[in-house]
Amino acid sequence: MTASEAPLAGVRVDRRVMRCSWVGCKNKVREPGPCWMHGRRIFELRKKPKMTEMEMNMVRALAAIDDALGLPQDGCNSTAQTLAKIKEMREQIERCENLARAVMADNVGKS
Repeated sequence: MTASEAPLAGVRVDRRVMRCSWVGCKNKVREPGPCWMHGRRIFELRKKPKMTEMEMNMVRALAAIDDALGLPQDGCNSTAQTLAKIKEMREQIERCENLARAVMADNVGKS
């Protein structure tokens, strides 16, 4: 053993091998808990995104539009679902207008 490999006098060397607390991870750690990789992952999972006031207003507006269209509350305010319902309603309006025009055209001059 060389001098550089010898432990320093008075320094306690902990030789216990601990494993990461993340299920299935075999990374070695010096302190109880997750390894650096899973510790970062846990931090990211716990971090809650902060919505701006504008984003909150957009979500509220979309929820109000969904409610006015009679869509069920989906919890995620799906814009695709909202736009599909608007398109469906516009098609219904167009069919009704075409029917009304046809009826009016048939009744012109019959009075």
